[in-house]
Amino acid sequence: MIRAALIAAGLAGVAAAGTPADWIGTWKGQCKLTPAYQGVERFAASLTIAPGSAEGSLRWKLIYETPSRDVRDYELVPVDAAAGHYVIDEKNGLLLDSYMADGVLYAPFAINGMLIMATYDVGDDGVMTANMPSFGTEPVRTTCLEGQPESCAQSFALNRAQHCRLSKVAMSKF
Repeated sequence: MIRAALIAAGLAGVAAAGTPADWIGTWKGQCKLTPAYQGVERFAASLTIAPGSAEGSLRWKLIYETPSRDVRDYELVPVDAAAGHYVIDEKNGLLLDSYMADGVLYAPFAINGMLIMATYDVGDDGVMTANMPSFGTEPVRTTCLEGQPESCAQSFALNRAQHCRLSKVAMSKF
């Protein structure tokens, strides 16, 4: 129990290393879905990050080049940028809290019976990796520490994984 309290206390003060503003530009590459969805396993994608409509916000325009061409035009708005806390405004009523820590933007959310842990980061090779695994929200297993029935863990089934690798190509106005 003490270990869990120490971990929680350490996470409460997570400071951002870099900011999403460091990623301004246009990124292009490929995404992979596992398992395939409606016959689509791989597709081209682009992400354009540019200054947003409010001070400190970023326009976050993601385009999936699937047969239906999916365009997501969001805005990343700082809540407490010094602490790495942002909100993704999907411009449809959904606001998703996200957190920057050690160069990774984490955006966990649950919708329609799925738990999604979206992450974005740029590696030492300069390639942005965007991962969006989705899990069921009902646990498939619950186990507890021996002799500590108050310390239990729940496991969740993976539904699908989306993995994108995007390279920065150019600044763009849109």
